[in-house]
Amino acid sequence: MKRLIFIFLLIVQAAIILLVAFQYEWIKDNGKPIFLETKTPITTYHANNDVYVEYEINYLPAEIWEIDEELDYQEKVFVVLAPDDTGVHRAVRVTKERPELRAEEVSLPATYSYVDSIKDEYRVDYGIEKISQVDPGKDKHRRWLITLKVAPWGQKAITEVAEL
Repeated sequence: MKRLIFIFLLIVQAAIILLVAFQYEWIKDNGKPIFLETKTPITTYHANNDVYVEYEINYLPAEIWEIDEELDYQEKVFVVLAPDDTGVHRAVRVTKERPELRAEEVSLPATYSYVDSIKDEYRVDYGIEKISQVDPGKDKHRRWLITLKVAPWGQKAITEVAEL
């Protein structure tokens, strides 16, 4: 009996390891595509051609903020995005709880950073601001179009970086 339990646990562990290993490929093949624009200029190149970017959706106007309470730094929020006429996704509302989505909308989890009361906007981070292995020939002074794939459980993967 102990031997069967041991074998069962080994199979479960192997399945979990395989799931984690192939998750990124599954997201790239089956995830919902989202198109995001960066702000200019792209600030810094680091070792290994890593780039830190800011997206238009990092800065959210107060009109779409549907949270009445004051938030702590790094508190989780959900940003609802919808494509505009050009297909680029823009923020349409921000909620504290996982929102009900309409057709064509997608929700990205984010963390609250701060409020800029002068510009009347909120700053959030998505965990996708660092892009690895970017072609060093890309122009840092132009906007970029980032193709992001999102899994149903919220995991994100950047699949393409193009200059606008």
